[in-house]
Amino acid sequence: MKRLAYFISVLILVIIVFISCEKKSETYASDEIDQYYSMQVGKFIRYRLDSMRFTAFGAKDTTIFYEAKDVVEAAITDNSGRPGWRVVRYLRDTLGVKPWTATMTYQVTPTREALEVVEDNFRFEKMKLPVKDGFSW
Repeated sequence: MKRLAYFISVLILVIIVFISCEKKSETYASDEIDQYYSMQVGKFIRYRLDSMRFTAFGAKDTTIFYEAKDVVEAAITDNSGRPGWRVVRYLRDTLGVKPWTATMTYQVTPTREALEVVEDNFRFEKMKLPVKDGFSW
């Protein structure tokens, strides 16, 4: 009787393991990277920024206000042969008295699954597909 109960419990355990170990694949349809981050030559984004600068060894602080503008300058090809975009960042004061001054250039390369940005020779993945809640990279 004990053997029969042991055999039935092992059989039930094996059946539960086989049923629960079913391979499940999640399919998620997501838009292309271009739908989230569309680029074309001449497109620009303007930001109004502020920063806090500490002087006198941290005893005094000064808030500096300025505007930034990122302009897509040209369509380029990187060293791997992938198409990308060259973006130039311009800065000026918030009053608009001084002209826009180019301060930095960075490269944006959309791939099939990610959006790569190269700033100061550092490559960052700014966005990764699929775009959904709880997904991190």
